[in-house]
Amino acid sequence: MEAFGGILVDEKAVRVENIFLEFLKSFRLDGNMGGESCYEAEIEAMRANESNTMFIDFAHVMRYNDLQKAIADEYLRFEPYLKNACKRFVMEQNPNFISDDNPNKDICIWRYRIGPPVLFW
Repeated sequence: MEAFGGILVDEKAVRVENIFLEFLKSFRLDGNMGGESCYEAEIEAMRANESNTMFIDFAHVMRYNDLQKAIADEYLRFEPYLKNACKRFVMEQNPNFISDDNPNKDICIWRYRIGPPVLFW
């Protein structure tokens, strides 16, 4: 961790956040770069259901080599950064999704397919 303007910055957590954001943007079920990311489709499902919960299949995350060990080893440390990556992803894909309601609205993560499902607020 490094001090930045009197604030400690968890550099590893920031790196994990950025890698997770890239995962959300690029992960495709078929491995092809063509077509819609399955997490872009998740944003549409969130809008349709008037939900702020993004369902993340951690079996997908485990296939993304840069993330699997860090998240598996220190999930609670990185969880706020993962939520922030989800919020950034939603704002990049659909800027009105959050600002229409409340600019301070959080995106919750519901993780599944890795142990019991847990909702983090």
